[in-house]
Amino acid sequence: MDSRVRHTGIDVIGDVSWGTHWCQFYQTKRDLLDVLVPYFRQGLADNEFCMWITCAPLEVAEARNALLAIDPTFEEYFRRHQIEILDSAAWYTPTGDFKMEEVLQAGAKKLQEALDRGYDGLRGAGNAHFAVRQDWAALTAYEEIVNRGISKYPALTICTYSLDDCDAAEIMDVMSNHRFSLIKRNGHWQIVESSEHQKAEAALRKSEQRLRLACTAARLGVFEWDMVSGTVYAENERMAEILGCEGPLSSRAFFASMIDRQDSFAFEHAFAEAKRLDQQFYSVCRTLPGIDGQQRWLEFSGRFSLAVDGSPQRLIGVVGDITERKRAEERLRRLNGLLEQRVREKTVELASKNKELQSRVAQLSRLASDLTLTEKRERNSLAKLLHDNLQQLLAAATVRLQAATESAVGSEHLTEIEEVHGLIQVSLATCRSLTAELSPTILHEAGLAAGLAWLARWMEKKYGLVVELQADKDTEPSRQDICILLFESVRELLFNVVKHAGVNHAKVILSRSDEALRIVVSDEGIGFDADRIQAQNCEATGGFGLFSIRERLELLDGSLTVQSTPQQGSTLILVAPLVDAPLYATDREAPDTPCFHVKTRIAGTKLSILLVDDHSIFRQAMAVRLQREPDIEIAGEAGNGQEAIDKARRFRPDVILMDFSMPQMDGVEATRRIHAELPDIRIIGLSMYEEADRAQAMLDAGASAYVTKTAGLEQLLKAIRDSSPPHKQTSSPDQNLDD
Repeated sequence: MDSRVRHTGIDVIGDVSWGTHWCQFYQTKRDLLDVLVPYFRQGLADNEFCMWITCAPLEVAEARNALLAIDPTFEEYFRRHQIEILDSAAWYTPTGDFKMEEVLQAGAKKLQEALDRGYDGLRGAGNAHFAVRQDWAALTAYEEIVNRGISKYPALTICTYSLDDCDAAEIMDVMSNHRFSLIKRNGHWQIVESSEHQKAEAALRKSEQRLRLACTAARLGVFEWDMVSGTVYAENERMAEILGCEGPLSSRAFFASMIDRQDSFAFEHAFAEAKRLDQQFYSVCRTLPGIDGQQRWLEFSGRFSLAVDGSPQRLIGVVGDITERKRAEERLRRLNGLLEQRVREKTVELASKNKELQSRVAQLSRLASDLTLTEKRERNSLAKLLHDNLQQLLAAATVRLQAATESAVGSEHLTEIEEVHGLIQVSLATCRSLTAELSPTILHEAGLAAGLAWLARWMEKKYGLVVELQADKDTEPSRQDICILLFESVRELLFNVVKHAGVNHAKVILSRSDEALRIVVSDEGIGFDADRIQAQNCEATGGFGLFSIRERLELLDGSLTVQSTPQQGSTLILVAPLVDAPLYATDREAPDTPCFHVKTRIAGTKLSILLVDDHSIFRQAMAVRLQREPDIEIAGEAGNGQEAIDKARRFRPDVILMDFSMPQMDGVEATRRIHAELPDIRIIGLSMYEEADRAQAMLDAGASAYVTKTAGLEQLLKAIRDSSPPHKQTSSPDQNLDD
């Protein structure tokens, strides 16, 4: 027999399951004894502990005697204390007040004691109405809690109520809080089921039906494992199919016939841990090989139902056959292993390809850098050729023509000489402009910020484009190729503003972060479709278009971002890597040199001139012309800055005509050192270039004036003869920025 099914001993009721809670409405003592005597007799016979909580009309002693009078065998059970009869007031209101929690705890304690003594459960009867009739709401709440909670425990309970002491409303309350009620009609006991219980049972049956259908559809077996009896029950056909039999199996038989030995330890460990921690039981294990020799995989999952003392009493769960899933997983593992092997092989191959690609990228980066530097070298070579040869020859010719003009005063050839002089001046201007466009010398001598400042002035002078330049400090890239690429890129972008934007104003912002140099070129012109322009640039070749700028920057770990829409202006952002090592020396200190006595010029003597220029043709032409002046004499010549310092110490001339650009040491550094050592020597800067930057650099170094080589002779002579102290001279070159 199923240990959960209990005989009530009452014919009209029959068998019920543990946790059944019902009531009896009585009118006489005989009514009580007719039901309770067979009820307790059956419980005692079925190894249950019995407890009767009674009151009038059957007090404790009278109830005991009534039981013995009807069935003398009760005496043995009283002697063994398997049955107790208690007073209702002493049980429900021991202190005079009904305390629900204490009563419930006392009942749980009695049940646990019964289980500890080896009884299967507790069978009780009680009359709480007599003791708690003054607080009907409390009694109703108590009955509701008992009815809802007793189903979890191995206990049966009859609550007895006197029909004479209950009105119709109270009878309805009692019936609603019990599974069913016993009422005597026409001398026969009848069962009246509560409507709530009927609804609950209907809902439970419907829920069980849905659950069974779901388990059947999912091919799940449902089982119950009784911890007390050590028996496993199949609750549906699928479970019986899995077990291989319809009847229950003992735990030992279950393990012996179902669980493969290699998984039995893991199964038992999972079972013991779930039982100990009151957690969900879960285990996946293999079965023993079947008749067909095939081994199957089962997945167990369940929860424990607890006894009144909190110990696991039953395990309710489901079992699924996951053999196909396991086989699929095994196939997947094999495929994954094969895939991982192929991935490793491909990874090695890709690593090799990536290494080769990185080498190619490095080569392209070097090629991009070399291309930029090569282009610049070619530009510099052409510019140097123009500056060091053609311009110097033209400058020397200018000096000679000036002398010829003076000698030809009144001659019929004077006009022709002046025309030739004018043509040479135009040629010089064209040469200077071409030299500047090919290679702005200031970019290499003073750095990117100074180069952009020159570019801003040049764009305004040549194209009328006003460029607003904002430059942070310390924005010089350490790599010459990056400096050149950024300069040429900005120049190209400003050309685009001139040609396409339809405005005469642009902005250039030069800034730096910890790792990068950033230049923003923006305008408020007509804008353009950035995607379309990019596509066109991708098809273009050569030059410094947007595509070329982007590609070259990216090859040097930089980037170009284009932000523009039609009629909304445009913003282009150039980013290039920045290394903190400085490229251009800006703070140069004069070396320690011996102190010489300063020469004082005697009135009426000639002015001695030291000519310093790396082009001998120009020096000779200038020497010939200056020697014709009665108050000027040539003290000597020098071809570079260091030679100028040495001859300044040796000859101590009154004036030095100092070229700006020279090998070994430029004119700015030579001027700084000579002025620091021999401050009475006046130095006049000379150059083919007319930029204000160069003039200011010479003046800051100590020069008293700055004159271009193509300036008129009167301007040069005035600067030579001017007796103003150094740094007081206010003359400066004109602002013709074609150079």
